Amino acid sequence: MDLIYRVLPNYPKDGINFIDLNYVYEHQLNAICDELIENSFDCDAVLAIESRGFITGSVISYAKNKPLIMVRKEKSCLPSYLMTEKFNNEYASSSLGLSNEVLKYKRVIIVDDLIATGNTINKVIELLQSLKIEVVQVLTIIQLSYLNPKIKAPVYYIKEITCNEF
Repeated sequence: MDLIYRVLPNYPKDGINFIDLNYVYEHQLNAICDELIENSFDCDAVLAIESRGFITGSVISYAKNKPLIMVRKEKSCLPSYLMTEKFNNEYASSSLGLSNEVLKYKRVIIVDDLIATGNTINKVIELLQSLKIEVVQVLTIIQLSYLNPKIKAPVYYIKEITCNEF
């Protein structure tokens, strides 16, 4: 599938090329979700990473008739949330949290819009593994393979970008 997106150079800081998926969501959401659903593994729940992972994660959760667990940025977490360790991503230091409702599930899929370094997803995977929850798959629209992400679970992506072609 040819994805139509735009790149914002040096945003949100110098050296980062931000991939804006707004056009993809506006014009290709059905096709993207259909492909991700068709290639998804069986699971007990779908975890969607804030914020753009919520878009496709919600649709996948609905289509698979599985619960949706939102993985939230630190500033959006409730006091009872289970938190990842602090980590660095392309933009800053951060941590993520998720509802302790996740403890009811044994096999989950994680959904996000894009994999760059993989630090965000890997921290979520580490937290889930520490809770004895298996991450059976990661679904994403784009993977930036030139950043050499090493994801600790099987990944399905629609588009792979292999060099900094921007």
